Amino acid sequence: MTNVQLLRAAWVVPVEGPSIADGVVAIEGGRIAWVGAWSKRPRQFRDLPESQQQHYDNAALLPGFVNAHSHVVFHYQRGLKDGTPMVDWLQQGVVRLDWSDSARNYAACVAGFREGLRAGFTTWGDNHFLLAPMQAAHETGIRATCFLEIFGVMGELEREAASLQRRLDEAASMSTDKVRAAISPHAVYTVPPALLDRCARFSREQGYLLSMHLAESPEERQFLNSTKGKLRQFIGREGSRRIPPVPGSFTDYLRQHGLLHERTLLIHGVQLEPAELAQIAKHRATLVHCPVSNARLRCGIAPIEAALKVKVPLALGTDGIASGERHDPFETMRLALLLQEALHPDGRCTTAASVFQAATLGGARALHRDQDIGSLVAGKEADMVLLELPQTPMHPSRSIEEEIVYGGERSRVRGVWIAGERVVTS
Repeated sequence: MTNVQLLRAAWVVPVEGPSIADGVVAIEGGRIAWVGAWSKRPRQFRDLPESQQQHYDNAALLPGFVNAHSHVVFHYQRGLKDGTPMVDWLQQGVVRLDWSDSARNYAACVAGFREGLRAGFTTWGDNHFLLAPMQAAHETGIRATCFLEIFGVMGELEREAASLQRRLDEAASMSTDKVRAAISPHAVYTVPPALLDRCARFSREQGYLLSMHLAESPEERQFLNSTKGKLRQFIGREGSRRIPPVPGSFTDYLRQHGLLHERTLLIHGVQLEPAELAQIAKHRATLVHCPVSNARLRCGIAPIEAALKVKVPLALGTDGIASGERHDPFETMRLALLLQEALHPDGRCTTAASVFQAATLGGARALHRDQDIGSLVAGKEADMVLLELPQTPMHPSRSIEEEIVYGGERSRVRGVWIAGERVVTS
């Protein structure tokens, strides 16, 4: 068994199944061969030479984290319009950015992926209209589903649709099992109904995943149902003609255009109401929570406790550096949990374990990669993170999941593996 490696740690946290004190992960051929307690390892793993064993006395082995929503091309836009509410941030900041420098765009994507990889993100769901993220994903070796954004609020609809098809065709030649293309109809207020229908058809007929910003700011519901508000002003008279107001809820609108299903990632959802959450749960779409970005753009706090209560599939994302500050799974998990604890003192659904699952297996499920990643289970790809634990022992009442979410820091990531290959050593 010359190609077997045993990684032993104080804790192994599989996600699917209870955490294991003094655990071991056996890797063979880039996949997980066995997970369990060191004392119970099978006979074939008991006499391996020391060169095939690694022992980490004060550390935890975790699944690789999944960043289900990012915009890595924004990596050089850190601090864009700090403290500005979302609609003003869009109008004064994002729409003024110049994406004409392809070398700079590519370098930003590489830098963003590398920052996140060092923090433990092994898989991404990234959004932009450029193909630079796909190119950068190949360069950095991470797994990525790259959602090609489409807008159309001011452009000619057939030209927009043709542009998407051209980009999908080009992306097909770049796609591998690790790096895949998908589609992002950007938002309710930027994509006309006819293009939403086109995106839904692509997804239905060709199996593409969809990612859509939804119910992020308070202004978005006003946009959906009326002719007034700052978002209507933002897209102008012609844009409002292309996207007329409609009665009903966000989920009514998504269903009308064939966008509410298990291949859809709904990003943010800060303003979603209970009935809408119930519909999302029923149709098995995933809600991707980006707590840092939501707070920084003054959008509010997403109803995560209510979402989990009705069993909405949940994943986590950092959003872009321009609004999320850094690609950090620990900061994202901690804020997601603390905000819900502050809002819901008696809440029972938003726990360290549920948040940690959202950051790993939940993201893998959202990106339809959970057969291969998202948990430490025999047969899956060996995507893992080694997290050094504090020297001060944790209280006996604290679980290892609580230690990771409340106390984890990206500075204590000591190793990252993708498909059994160690790609980060610290």
